[in-house]
Amino acid sequence: MRIDPHQPVAAGLTTEKAKNGKSQSSAHGAANAKDAFSADTVSVGALQAKALSAPEVREEKVQALREAIRNGSYELDPQKIADAMLRDAS
Repeated sequence: MRIDPHQPVAAGLTTEKAKNGKSQSSAHGAANAKDAFSADTVSVGALQAKALSAPEVREEKVQALREAIRNGSYELDPQKIADAMLRDAS
C-alpha cells in the first residue's frame, strides 16, 4: 500500500477496539491488531470510494436554485446570512 502525500489525513478515526479501551497481550495483540488494521483499511477504503463516487456538484440543487433566481422566487434572509458570517468568523 502506498501513502499519497496529497490526500488529507482523516482526523479522529479510531478503531472499535480503541473506542472500547480494550488492550491485549503483545503477542496475541499483534495478530489481532493486524486483523483490526486490515478491517479498518477495508472500512476506510469503502468510505473513500463512496465519497469519491458522489458528484462534486449537486446538479439538481443547482438547477433548482438557478430556476428560483431566474423567476424571482429566490429569497435571501439577511438575518441568517449575518448569523452565519458571525458564526464563521469566530
